[in-house]
Amino acid sequence: MAISYIIGTPSSHGDHDMFVSYLATMEWIKLLNYTKIEKWRPWFVGDQIAGYAIRYEHNLLDATFRGSGHTVPEYTPIEGLEAYRRWIDGSDSL
Repeated sequence: MAISYIIGTPSSHGDHDMFVSYLATMEWIKLLNYTKIEKWRPWFVGDQIAGYAIRYEHNLLDATFRGSGHTVPEYTPIEGLEAYRRWIDGSDSL
């Protein structure tokens, strides 16, 4: 799943999403010409890798949910809920 937080609003999809691929999302973000604040890195739920994330200027966070399709709550509900909690709690990063 990729979560793109733009002005605090998330948009998401899985890394196995055939409808909105994370590669297409990364290409779209390149067009914005935003500076990277944090490099591509894994994010965790417990001790398991839940996906990978990269942070850009202008409050943009792009993150994948490992093994998820287009509907994250259906494919990876625990990881989706944890990412949502972190967003609601105002966490700077996953």
